[in-house]
Amino acid sequence: MQYKNPIIAALCIAFTTAPAVYAIQSTKADKTTGQSSAQDWTKQFSISKFGGFTVGNPDADVRISEYISYTCSHCANFEINQAPILKNQHISKGNVSLEIRNHIRDPLDFSIAILARCGGRDKFFSNHAIFMREQGNIIRRYQSLSPDEVASWSTQSISDYTRDAMKSLQLDTILKSNGHSDTQIEQCVTDKQSQHHISQMTMHSALIQRIAGTPAFLINDEYQPAVAGLETLAPYLNN
Repeated sequence: MQYKNPIIAALCIAFTTAPAVYAIQSTKADKTTGQSSAQDWTKQFSISKFGGFTVGNPDADVRISEYISYTCSHCANFEINQAPILKNQHISKGNVSLEIRNHIRDPLDFSIAILARCGGRDKFFSNHAIFMREQGNIIRRYQSLSPDEVASWSTQSISDYTRDAMKSLQLDTILKSNGHSDTQIEQCVTDKQSQHHISQMTMHSALIQRIAGTPAFLINDEYQPAVAGLETLAPYLNN
């Protein structure tokens, strides 16, 4: 999808005016685990220093970072058909972890990325899975809207745009199906820290990693352009 929108224009300006050496400002990674059994690492969640969400052992020998877009069909395919295998066969054992980072392609992607972070580390991966499963329906709803309705969405801020897109595309209904209340959703829509993390991850992927498309995979912080999914990840995974 192509967009001409002040929100993405501002993000593009940030890309071109950022310093050559870009460092994401953050505190030490939050390695507090979510609920669960130390034996099943697929139920252990943490937040990385980049603001991405990690499932698995944060100190795993093989740390996979996946840059995703919520309007990328290949990203949805990986989440739906391949990530469960990766989790069951490798992440569960503690020797592999998977971090999800954002590489924003358009305003709708940005809006869904904000909503996916609702509820923090304990809710992110279930939100992420639902939005990827619903991707086709979301895009079909978007394409069914009239140009006038899309043009009516506010572009004063990403929060305003997200709120309008959310209502028109029933994104709030998706979040409610995962246990979020209207109050919680509104807090997520206006969460400046989430917006900051998403923008920073996108800038880092574009300026430092030189990632051109999604999904893109890093292994232990090194970009691997030849890796496009589970089959090409296989050589890096410990048995």
